[in-house]
Amino acid sequence: MTTEASADTCALSPDSPAALLREQANIMYANFYSRMENGRHVCPYLQSCLGTRTIGSHSFDSDFTLRIGSRYGACPTVPKVLFIGKESVEYHGRSGATSSSDTNPHYLRTLRTMAYLSEKARNEKTEFNPYAQTDVSLFNDYSAYFALTNFYKCAFKDSGKHSDVKNTAAQTKNCTDLLLKEIECIRPQIIIKQTLAGSRRFEQMLQGVAVKYCNEAFCGTRLYEACETRISSYKYNALPNTPFARLFPAAFYIVYTPHPCARGKYSFDRSWKYTKQAIDFVLEDIRQSSKIL
Repeated sequence: MTTEASADTCALSPDSPAALLREQANIMYANFYSRMENGRHVCPYLQSCLGTRTIGSHSFDSDFTLRIGSRYGACPTVPKVLFIGKESVEYHGRSGATSSSDTNPHYLRTLRTMAYLSEKARNEKTEFNPYAQTDVSLFNDYSAYFALTNFYKCAFKDSGKHSDVKNTAAQTKNCTDLLLKEIECIRPQIIIKQTLAGSRRFEQMLQGVAVKYCNEAFCGTRLYEACETRISSYKYNALPNTPFARLFPAAFYIVYTPHPCARGKYSFDRSWKYTKQAIDFVLEDIRQSSKIL
């Protein structure tokens, strides 16, 4: 198991927000992966997720942990953003490092999304279009502003093929526990879920939030929805006098987008205009809320 939060290639000041969050995350991982076996940390849920599988008879990939950009939370004009994806280890490397020079289109499209969000957050009237840029190296700097994690932390394969990656019902439940701990550590203002609204896995995570922090129904206010694509954005307010209110004193937002490598009507190129609109509604609500405060 990889048990350390990673950062981008920029040097971290020991007292920078990202460095402090990274330290907190690593303490959390050390506690979560407390059992050692053959010199390696082992997830407490491993056997539950394996079910009837055994590591010896199936390929087992340890997925990356939380990656925190070096300027995450350091720029007052750019919200703290967490991307939650669903990838296998062979596609992003164990460090979780992100670079636009990578040939993986998932990375490049994630960076383009963050580039748009960053520029739009800095200037509400910007017409910045990341798809007009062909020099992808210009997007590397944007990787410093967001955090990135996977919903699933492990991948089990019955063969060596990426298409044969399996996830179990136990993983859906157990990985939610760790995802909640990651969110607790870095407290993002915007979560961009790279799966559309209605995802059973993520809805279970939100139910976990309700049970753990609110003790009652936990429903967001829909800010935007493109019905033909299910791209949408929601606002969640903390209920007074709950643990959630102490964890998130201000509202936080979830933007549901297609996976960056989705095809057909959910392909990123075709759905980009709706993704932009979903982001625009969130940023406008943040601006209006700040004016009220």
